[in-house]
Amino acid sequence: MKSLNKLFIALALLVGVSSCDVLEFDPTDRYNEATGWASKANVDKYIAGQYGSLEVYGQFGSHSFGTAAFNTDGLTDMLKYSSNTAGYGTPNLLLFVDGQISSSSNVLSYWSDCYTRIRKVNEFLDGLKNDCKVLSAEETLAYEAEARFLRGYLYYLLVRAHHSVILYDYLGDWQNPLKARSSEADCWQFVYDDLEFAYTNLSESKRTDGRVDKATAAALMSRAMLFAQRWDDVITAAKRVMEIGYSLDPSYAAVFNSTYTARSVETIFQVDYANENYCHTWDSKNCPSGDDPNATAWCPGPTQEMISEYETADSKTVNWNSLPSGTDLTALYKSLEPRFQASVLYNGSSWKGRTIETFVGGKDGFKAYNDEGAPKTTVTGYYMRKYLDEKNTEFVTANSTQSFVAFRYAEVLLNYAEALVKSSTQKNIATAMGYVNMVRDRAGLKAVSAATDDAAMKAIKHERKIELAFEGFHYWDLKRWGDAAKELGNVQFHAIKITKSTSGLAYEFPTCDGGQNRLFPDKYYSLPIPDSEITTNTLCLQLDEWK
Repeated sequence: MKSLNKLFIALALLVGVSSCDVLEFDPTDRYNEATGWASKANVDKYIAGQYGSLEVYGQFGSHSFGTAAFNTDGLTDMLKYSSNTAGYGTPNLLLFVDGQISSSSNVLSYWSDCYTRIRKVNEFLDGLKNDCKVLSAEETLAYEAEARFLRGYLYYLLVRAHHSVILYDYLGDWQNPLKARSSEADCWQFVYDDLEFAYTNLSESKRTDGRVDKATAAALMSRAMLFAQRWDDVITAAKRVMEIGYSLDPSYAAVFNSTYTARSVETIFQVDYANENYCHTWDSKNCPSGDDPNATAWCPGPTQEMISEYETADSKTVNWNSLPSGTDLTALYKSLEPRFQASVLYNGSSWKGRTIETFVGGKDGFKAYNDEGAPKTTVTGYYMRKYLDEKNTEFVTANSTQSFVAFRYAEVLLNYAEALVKSSTQKNIATAMGYVNMVRDRAGLKAVSAATDDAAMKAIKHERKIELAFEGFHYWDLKRWGDAAKELGNVQFHAIKITKSTSGLAYEFPTCDGGQNRLFPDKYYSLPIPDSEITTNTLCLQLDEWK
C-alpha cells in the first residue's frame, strides 16, 4: 500500500509554500535546469513535485473540493447541498439554472490546470531523455514510468469530461501548440499506452514511500478503460491487481479512517495529510451543524432516495413510503447494513459523545431547501459520515488530516465484475456476480444472482452506488452508462422531515429540491471545450453538441 506523504515537501515548492526542507540543491542559493538533473536525489525530488495532481484532483483537493467546487455526487440523487448561492450552493446552481455549464464558464472543467500539469510532466520527460546523465537505463525507465502514470491520470480526467481532447505527447508540441482534438478512441489509446508503460516499468512490489507502483497503474487502468468501454483491458488490469495481492478490509468503516500512520489492507494508494501544513477542510465543510457553530459547513446530506438503496443487515429492502405510523425510525436505521452505519449520520446516531438531532429544531436541525442562502444545516434530514474524523474536535482551527483513499481493492473488484458482464470475448455473468458477492459478503449481506446481462448490471450498479457512496464516482458512472439524462433530468429528490412532539416523532418525505425539477440536457454528457482554447488554438474546434 502506498500514500502521498513526504512528497508534499517537494510539492510545497510548486505551490509556493516556504520550507527549510524544500529541494536543498547544491548550490543552495540558486536553481537552474542543469541542477535538477545533477543527481539521482534531485531527479527524485523533481518527479515528486509532479505528484500534486493526485492531491489537487482527489476528494479533498482544491479542484474537487475547493471554494467553488464540490463532491460531484451532489449533482446526483446521492447528495443534496444546502444552498443555492455560489460557492456553498454551486451544485444546486448547476442543477436548476440553465447555462451554468458553458464554454465560457464551467466549474467542472479541469482543462487549463490539467494542461499546465501535462506540460510539466512533458518537461520532465524531455529532460530525463536529453539532459539527465546520472541514471542507469533501469532507473531512467522507472522515472519515465512514474511520469507517464501521472500524465495518463491527467488525460483520464480530461477525456472522461470532454471525450475528445488535444494530445501533447512530447515537449516539442508546445513550440507550435496549434493542434486539433484527437478522436475519443485515440485519446483513450493514449491513456492506455501511458498506463501500460507505467505498469510494465514500475516497481514490482507494494511501495510504502508514497510513490505509485504496478498496482496503482493497474487500478487506474481498470477505472479508465471502463469509460473507454474496452472491457478486456479492464479485465486484464483488474487481474493484475488481484495477482499482486490485496484483500478487502474486514471493516468497511476502517478503510476511511486511514491516516499517515494507519492504513487499510484494502488501500492501493492513498493521499496522506501529515500535519497542520498539509491538511484539508473536509470535516469543517461536511460536519453536522451541531458540531461547531463556527464551521463553514456546506452540509451536503444524503437524499432519501439514497437511504432507500441500503438493505437491512439481513439483506431485506425497506419500503420507506409504506412505513406504518409510529415506526421507530432509530431502530430501523440501526437495522441497516454496516455500510450505511459507516456512511450516514441520521437522527439518533451516536456521534462525538452525543446524539445527532436532525428533527426540526434539533441541535443538528432540519431546514427545507429554499432561497435563503446557506442555512448551514441539513436539508435532507441526514449528513455524510464517511471520511469524517469522529476524533477531531478542533477541525475549525486545526483543519483535518485523515487520508484520501484514491484507489482501493473493492472498486477494482466491481470494475472487473462489470467488464465480465460487458465483454463479448470473456463474458461470464456467474463469475462477475461472484465478485459482486465478495463485496457484499464483507458487509454481511446475502449473495445475489443474475441470469441476464440486464439483471447483472442492475446488481452491479446498485453495488457501486452503495460501496462507493460519496466517493465521487456516481455522477461519472451515470454518464458513462448513458443513464444520466433519465436519472437526473426533470426529476426531484426527497428528504425526511422529522417533527418532535410530546407524543413522539412524526415524519414525512418532502422534496429537497424546493419544488424545482432538475436539469440534465443531453449535451451534459460531454463538457464543452473552453472558449479560451478555441480562441487561441484555431485548429481546435468546439464539440458539435456545444456549438
